[in-house]
Amino acid sequence: MMEFLRERAKGWFAWALLLFIGVPFAFWGVNSYFTPSTENAVAKVNDFSISSQQYQLAFQRARQRLQAQLGRNFDPSVLNEQFLKRRVIEQLINEQVLAETANEAGYSIGVQQLAAEIRKIPQFQSVNGFDPQLYARLLKSRGETAQKFENAVRRSLLIDQLRDTILSSAFVTPAELDKIKNLENQRRTIDYVIVSVDHTPANNKIADKQISTYYENNKDQFAVPERVKIDYLELKVDDLAKHIEIGEERLKTAYEERSQDFMTPEERRASHILISVDKSASPEEKQSARHKAQELLDRIHKGEDFSKLAKEYSDDTGSAADGGDLGFFERGIMDKAFEDVAFSLHKGEVSNVVETAFGFHIIKLTDIRPGHAKPFDEVRSTLERDLKREQAKEQFYDKVETMTNLAFENPDTLTPAAEEVGIPIQTSDWFDSDHGTGIASDARIRQTAFSDEVLVDRLNSEPIEMTDDHVVVLRVRDNQPATTKPLDEVRDSIVKQINIDHAREKAKELATKIKNQLATSPDDAAQLVAKYKLDWIPGKSLSRSNTDIDPAIVQTAFHMPHPGKAHPLETVQLASGSYAVIRLNDVKEASDAAQGDDGGNGKRGAQWRQTMGASELALFLNNLKAHSRIVRFEDKL
Repeated sequence: MMEFLRERAKGWFAWALLLFIGVPFAFWGVNSYFTPSTENAVAKVNDFSISSQQYQLAFQRARQRLQAQLGRNFDPSVLNEQFLKRRVIEQLINEQVLAETANEAGYSIGVQQLAAEIRKIPQFQSVNGFDPQLYARLLKSRGETAQKFENAVRRSLLIDQLRDTILSSAFVTPAELDKIKNLENQRRTIDYVIVSVDHTPANNKIADKQISTYYENNKDQFAVPERVKIDYLELKVDDLAKHIEIGEERLKTAYEERSQDFMTPEERRASHILISVDKSASPEEKQSARHKAQELLDRIHKGEDFSKLAKEYSDDTGSAADGGDLGFFERGIMDKAFEDVAFSLHKGEVSNVVETAFGFHIIKLTDIRPGHAKPFDEVRSTLERDLKREQAKEQFYDKVETMTNLAFENPDTLTPAAEEVGIPIQTSDWFDSDHGTGIASDARIRQTAFSDEVLVDRLNSEPIEMTDDHVVVLRVRDNQPATTKPLDEVRDSIVKQINIDHAREKAKELATKIKNQLATSPDDAAQLVAKYKLDWIPGKSLSRSNTDIDPAIVQTAFHMPHPGKAHPLETVQLASGSYAVIRLNDVKEASDAAQGDDGGNGKRGAQWRQTMGASELALFLNNLKAHSRIVRFEDKL
């Protein structure tokens, strides 16, 4: 995009435009970015800066994932964006700390492992599996180089490798599993009574002074933040592409011009036996490995089964279990020495010993899938889509330049830019600096709308690049200053809240009173609570997974000390605001109770090892961060 604009730049403003229109994009996770500068960093980890662009994209993706998970239940107005922002920053910091640690520890990702991972990515798959032409075309369309993308994938794999090492190292001893099993299957028997907030009559004599005092002491509850409504112009490549028509002759010409793009390359399927050699191995160790590979090759020539030998002797754990099968691959995927030999063999032929950076291989070619050209009808829709986007992008860049210039030259209106570019002026709903819907659900839109230049000076904004093919220019249409709702407007809600607080306080007082009386007269529990018109619930047997009783009661019951001469008593507030008084009568250990299906030694044991691994990873990460130089610039979030 930058080159395209540079070629078309005319006048000083067009050149100035290049200073604030960039192309932030990350195809894989949040890691494949240009080297971030310190000036726009939102955090620093040792000598590495996490850029604002990297953070913004990670935040938007986290928000989109949350929206996808919640579906129709997603409500932007109740989203705690500040919490989400901090969580995204911590995730980026965690990834950088783990990546640095993995590199320092000597972890590495081999060429074959990297290639296999990229081949799995769905975006690069066509009908016949991994499509290298599609791979190259997609990266090119995003302004991404293969080296940069592969470095990002390698970094993610390195982090996963270190993370998996820690997770898999966790273990739980049989004694610990027995203790866990006993705690999980323990049962407790309680008596309890619930003092409901509804049991306390409302205070219908709330004085005006009490209402006004509550209002003055809790004005933040009734604050209305400053809100704005914006007009905006929105340019998208996809929108422009919808109005472009491509003729049949142009499609056929493009098919001829791009014939190589629609060639399915020859693929070969091979199995191998790997005798690995460490990079630091001595000449003697290398010779020993070569000798071992040659012995296996001799056994194959004598008629022993290749697959069985691969399962028993191959050091490639990823393929050994499948008899050394590597599946189909085309040129450019495997190590060159390996690939050259594989593509020189005839079907069913076994190679001599082949040396690569990973060690010594014996290769057996098991199948050949010839390359062929895809017919025009099969790729017509792809061609049409690509040509539409190509033309739309040319229009897009020119329209962005025109829109930007006219918005700058007419800073108090978007009308000239809208008319010249041929797009409508759209209007948002009201939103504040933290929450918005529609276009304002994006933090970058809100941040721009509330900037001094746009809100105070009432100027058109600079172009906001949402993605590399989506740009927005906005201006404030109207604003409502921050204010506090008047007392008359919130009086009813204050009265309601005072009554709720009164009921909860009275319920707490009564619960405490009942608890104290039960401590001195434990045998008269039913009669004691009856005088308060409450029900005493005796002999309730609980497991930790009980769902037919308030979870606060279950949790409290399992935190109470074992009964001694006296039965422990406790009060707890429930989610409804009511209170419960609980008396613990008995604790039945798992050894005396019915056991689960595996007693914690099978599936549950694996689950607990997973839990322990996650805990150890968190401790490991916290220790790494404690010994790293980490600075967070939260004012830039």
